[in-house]
Amino acid sequence: MKPETCLIVGVVFLFATAVINRFLAERNYKSLSQEDKLKLTDAFSTHRSLATYILIAIMVAVMAIGYANPSTFIITFPIGLILLLVVSFTLQIGILRRLSELSLPDEYVSKFRLQLTVVQIGNVIAFSMFAYGIVGRLG
Repeated sequence: MKPETCLIVGVVFLFATAVINRFLAERNYKSLSQEDKLKLTDAFSTHRSLATYILIAIMVAVMAIGYANPSTFIITFPIGLILLLVVSFTLQIGILRRLSELSLPDEYVSKFRLQLTVVQIGNVIAFSMFAYGIVGRLG
C-alpha cells in the first residue's frame, strides 16, 4: 500500500472512530438518570481537560522537534503516536476505575468498556496507518 493511501486510511479510521465513539457515548449517556448524569459530569470535568491538554502537548512537542530538526521527524512522529496511545490507554484505565467508585449502573459501565475498546482499536489502526504513511513518505 502506498504511503499516501495509508494516510487516507488513517484519517478515515480516525473519523470513523470519533463518530462511533460519540454515537455510543450519547446512547449510553441517555440511559442514566439525572442524578447519575450529574455525578458523571462532576467526576470527570477535570479529566476531560487534562486529557485534552496532555495529548495536544505531545503532538506540539513532536511538531516542534520535527520543525527544529526535520530529519528526526521520521522517528519522533511514530514515537509521539505511541505516546498518545499510552496516555490515552492510561487515562481510560483511570476513567474505568473512577466509574466503579461512582456506583453507576453496571449496564452503563459495561457499555462504556465496550466503547473504550472500540475507540482504542480504532486509534491503534488509525495511528498505525499515520505512522506507516509518514515514515513511508519521508523515508
